[in-house]
Amino acid sequence: MKKSKRYIKKQNNKPLINKKVLAKVIRESNICKHAIKELKLAGYGNGEGGPNDWMYQQVIEAVAVFASHCNSGSSAPWEINLVQRLCDWDIISPLKFTDDEWCQISSDGTCQNRRKGDVFKEPDGSIHYNEAFNKRPISRYNFDTKEWTDNKNPICWHGGLFEYKDNILTGRYFNQCHLLLYEINKGWTPRPTITIDCVEIEIAPDNWFMAVDTNNTKLLLLGVYYNIQWKECSCLKGIRLEDVTEELEKEAYEEMRNNK
Repeated sequence: MKKSKRYIKKQNNKPLINKKVLAKVIRESNICKHAIKELKLAGYGNGEGGPNDWMYQQVIEAVAVFASHCNSGSSAPWEINLVQRLCDWDIISPLKFTDDEWCQISSDGTCQNRRKGDVFKEPDGSIHYNEAFNKRPISRYNFDTKEWTDNKNPICWHGGLFEYKDNILTGRYFNQCHLLLYEINKGWTPRPTITIDCVEIEIAPDNWFMAVDTNNTKLLLLGVYYNIQWKECSCLKGIRLEDVTEELEKEAYEEMRNNK
């Protein structure tokens, strides 16, 4: 198959790959043959010179490098796991939170972790993890019809959540989770992101307000793993979900800003 211009340019500029050895490995390796067959069946490497071609060539090259290591049945998954995590900029040992792990990003002293970029340290020393949770609205209240419907294909979002019980808002909100002190002291490995099912209320056309049931099991689990930073917004306490307005939402955020 004719190589794409993008691939040829990369090969010419980077002496990392021995082209003769690469061709030999691809020709003789069973896993390379498997990769070629599967990629072709999936529509890659069709010779049209587009992204499917250069991605095909790059993947085969990566598989060939892996094949050249001649791993055993036990070491192959080990290497695959390490490479996958490192190429995804993940860490493979606990964060220690030593001074050299932090980079100051704000004049107030806020720091970002050099090894895990979604971990931050506040000026008071507390540490929060931006990927602690996300939210998935499984039910919605429509502004025009005034009816509740289920979301058939809910998607996940980042951002804060208001709290409710029995369809009534409690006047609490959170958007940040701090690490527990004992985990900071012993070294910490990020946990998988917790997905919290919630509801969304359309308080105006295309303006969505999201809230979670106080008894939601994933919310309770989040509270076990982290110190949830609850904020008070008394203007919403006792308000039905369906009765939230843009004005009330604005007032709530203003109240929380003033409570800092």
